Amino acid sequence: MTPASNLPRKERFAQIIALVNEAGAVEVERLADLFSCSVETVRRDLRYLEAHGRLLRTYGGARSVQASDVGSSFDKRREEHVKAKEIMAFKAARLIAPGLTIALDGSTSCYFLAKALPPVEIVVVTNSMRILNLLKSKPRCTLIGTGGQLDEKHEDFALGEGKKLTQLDSLRIDLCFISCVGVDLNAGIFDMNEGIARMKAELMRRSVHTVLLADASKYIRRTPFRISTMREITFALDDGGLKESIRKRLHELDINII
Repeated sequence: MTPASNLPRKERFAQIIALVNEAGAVEVERLADLFSCSVETVRRDLRYLEAHGRLLRTYGGARSVQASDVGSSFDKRREEHVKAKEIMAFKAARLIAPGLTIALDGSTSCYFLAKALPPVEIVVVTNSMRILNLLKSKPRCTLIGTGGQLDEKHEDFALGEGKKLTQLDSLRIDLCFISCVGVDLNAGIFDMNEGIARMKAELMRRSVHTVLLADASKYIRRTPFRISTMREITFALDDGGLKESIRKRLHELDINII
């Protein structure tokens, strides 16, 4: 690829748009590296392209205007990193004691956890139709759906901009189990879907403790929509693949590794 500094402006813009549309979302740093230019140059280009309706700027990058959600389907994700998800589900299930109220997001990692829940009296709050259907006949399990706007692709309830889960105002959540698409140890945890990211953030806000179910492939990765900072996470589950440098950084952030 010809460096951005040597490209005519229109050609540079066209290549940026093509990259963003192909990937769905691209980080500023990656574009700067690809075009051999400064981060400030890329940010200026993205501001111009957003103003002309060619892309949408996000935290640390840009996303395509061609789709509101570039995440892969639930069924596809359920077949990925299965062993890691089983390990995390086993560890997470050991945190659940009788009488607790827990929250499960609509991720495949939480779906694996739902299948591994211990046979004790608990309350489960979830935005996932799949988890609701899975647990509806499970004895001793009281189910509460979050409500919200149905995301038909993932069969999850999402949260619109400015919306709150007022129906859960009187509910105290003890443990919130959250997965994500990317973990940036400095910036926080991220998702590909804006409404789902808001829903996860709202569940976390209402919880005493948050448990992060992110396999090793999610780390040192950032996607368009931030769910929370790292300070809001109490526990992180290790699927056995976390690098020592990541474990060290989690300890520095006072996050307990399980």
